[in-house]
Amino acid sequence: MSYRTFLAMNGAELLASDEEKYLSMLSLAEGNLPEADFAAWLRAHLRGGAAGEVNEPRVAYETPKRARKPAARRIAAAR
Repeated sequence: MSYRTFLAMNGAELLASDEEKYLSMLSLAEGNLPEADFAAWLRAHLRGGAAGEVNEPRVAYETPKRARKPAARRIAAAR
């Protein structure tokens, strides 16, 4: 599962039994466990990791270029 990779890359470990993990994630997927409650459960069961940091590359976002006028406007403007 992708959470394992994320935790490993960030030096964290989820300390819960396989049954606890399964039931928590199943409840979340079924909509029986609100995301806020799942996040609280995760925080209570995580050990290690960088303090408030994640191991993700910084992405350089480009400034969007000026949008072109719709074709109908270009044609009307050319007349």
